[in-house]
Amino acid sequence: MANNLIETTLSTKQLSFKPGGSPAFFEVTVVNHSDRFASFQVEAIAAGVDSEPTVTWYKISPEVSTKKPPGDSTTFKIGIVDSPVPGWVGLMNVTVRVFSIELLDEDREIVRLAIEQGTGSIPLQLKLPVRDFHVYPDNQIEIPVRIYNPAQIPSKAIVRCLGLEPSWLGQSVERQVQVLPGKEAETTFLCQPPFGAKAPSRVYPFTVEASHSLGPPSQIESSLEVLPVGHLEFRALALKQRVPQRRAWAIDWHSDPVTYLLEFENASNLAQEVTVDVTGDGVERCDRLEIEPDTMTLYAAETGQFELLARAKRPLLGWKRRLTFEANGLVPEGRLNVRNELQILHLDLLPIVPRWLQLFLLFLWLLGLGSLWYFMPRLHHHKAPVHAVEIDGLANFVVSGSNDETIRTWQLKNRRELDFRGVLGSFGKAVRTLQYRPVDNNLLAVGLENGEIQLWDLLSSPDENPIDSFSFQKDDRVLALAFTRDGRYLFSGHGSGSVLQWEVQSQLEAQFGGTPPSQQPRRQPFDFAISGLALVGTGDRTLAVAGRFNQLRLWNWSDGSEPRAIAYPETGGQNDYIFAIATAEYNPYLLVTADSQGSITIWNLQTCLSENQPCDRIVDRWSDGHDSQPVRALSLSRNGCYLATGGDDGKLKLWPLTADGRRADAYLEGIELATSFGRQKFNAIDLKIANNNLLIVGGSDDRWVHLRRHPRLPQVRCEK
Repeated sequence: MANNLIETTLSTKQLSFKPGGSPAFFEVTVVNHSDRFASFQVEAIAAGVDSEPTVTWYKISPEVSTKKPPGDSTTFKIGIVDSPVPGWVGLMNVTVRVFSIELLDEDREIVRLAIEQGTGSIPLQLKLPVRDFHVYPDNQIEIPVRIYNPAQIPSKAIVRCLGLEPSWLGQSVERQVQVLPGKEAETTFLCQPPFGAKAPSRVYPFTVEASHSLGPPSQIESSLEVLPVGHLEFRALALKQRVPQRRAWAIDWHSDPVTYLLEFENASNLAQEVTVDVTGDGVERCDRLEIEPDTMTLYAAETGQFELLARAKRPLLGWKRRLTFEANGLVPEGRLNVRNELQILHLDLLPIVPRWLQLFLLFLWLLGLGSLWYFMPRLHHHKAPVHAVEIDGLANFVVSGSNDETIRTWQLKNRRELDFRGVLGSFGKAVRTLQYRPVDNNLLAVGLENGEIQLWDLLSSPDENPIDSFSFQKDDRVLALAFTRDGRYLFSGHGSGSVLQWEVQSQLEAQFGGTPPSQQPRRQPFDFAISGLALVGTGDRTLAVAGRFNQLRLWNWSDGSEPRAIAYPETGGQNDYIFAIATAEYNPYLLVTADSQGSITIWNLQTCLSENQPCDRIVDRWSDGHDSQPVRALSLSRNGCYLATGGDDGKLKLWPLTADGRRADAYLEGIELATSFGRQKFNAIDLKIANNNLLIVGGSDDRWVHLRRHPRLPQVRCEK
């Protein structure tokens, strides 16, 4: 085997080439001196030129030879098509490297290449170190450009920035740069787009062009993004309007619509689509409410107006009625901040009958009312909203408690009307709740606003003093009371979330001698304000507790276990309450709840309490009984066949139930019994069965105690 496995022969050792002219060729013959088949490759290496992945100054054919047997040869043809070193004139060495992957061997030969002065046009080459530029308005940015001269003589290049607004470039629209042969020079354009409509936020494509006398112009493309900056200003040109515009001295039936002008100012460089959303209590009380246009596109530094047209019925009497609208300026894209995005608008509706005439009529009415009061002294209703009413167990008497800090007693005359008997005591605080002791129609528990609980004997208190008075925490409002059926214990629910268990029997026994024991209640804390208590199930062992956040818990107070939560159908926030709960004495597993969302729910807790199953069995549930307004009061008959409810719609309603606790099919809408004056809300209800009739009393914000009688409904087949 020969020492060198590859033999290389060049057709010439010297070669001349003139850039811009015809290519200069030479041949390379390669002989395989190995003992096996092999393929060969050839490359040219010019002195002073870095190797690059793409070679442009020469061409070779073939690029790779086929595998040749031992002793066979291959001829490669190399053509010089450009100067290895741009701008070079003179001699340079070109190394011809022959190698074989199979033989792991190579051979090298030298060719002397004479580069002559070139002819023809040679374009300049441009480079941008950064291809995409970003700038905020009023900020200056540099756009660097590199110019490379591949020619063999110096070139004076004229570089221009095209496509951008010339005013942004100032004095740098055009640059003159001297570029040496085969060298690179750099220049910079300074760009400063202005703020506002002259430079909206978007991407601006531009071109950098370089031209010289030695060849055609060269171009390179780039882009400049003007970034968004600024804000949107939202305002109402008039926040208050009234109907009619001018006060009338006579009766005026006109209710002309009013128009609010809502203005958007685009103090930015970005086009924005804007809209206005109107909410508030005035929306539902308007007969007509329109916004024109629906949406609007505002370009940079542009101002646009929306028109909000509102029309509402004026009250016949009374003072002015104010409607409130919340106009929200909305930008769906959300890239810019909206200043003053909420505008509170007011619309004052003056009464149809002017005030002077109303005052005159009021005077006449008061005069007539005074006369009526003089001749009807028995009309002694409360002077503030009524928060508690109770019928005694024999359905002979009614007690009512009010914010006027009194308890009034009434006799059910023929069980058809209320006969005022008198005022019980002077409490000095609003009365929040009342509860008769089940085993005694004469004992009454009273819960007050200041957290005090008083026990009154309705027969043996001629000096108007309670039997006992006790409290646990000052100013912790008593919102609910519940006696055990044997009357021994009294539970109280408070605004702080405490449920207290008081031992009452010993207090009563102390009346016949001895000193009453000090009250040391048992306390069970809850994490919500308590608004309702009811004993559920048999044995008086379990207390249902309800209140704020739509919370409903079952507390087995007899064994000291932790209260169990009942999953309420609607998760409540801080303004959501279960206002009232009730159970039936003869159907103790039936539980009814009413809440601030207007929902009335009937539960069957038998499997929950007796078999320790999940407490989620809902027998019936509806939310349209009181026009979807809060239901604050309810009462369930002893046999669980009748349910009475009252709500913020000012209505008192009766719901006949089936034996399993559902609404009777014939009374799915309920029976409307009474409506309070001015449709003011009902706060308390009690229901008792007396012979063949149902007696229902209700207390409302209209300060009256309402009594209604309704015949029993045997056709429902609930009562046994």
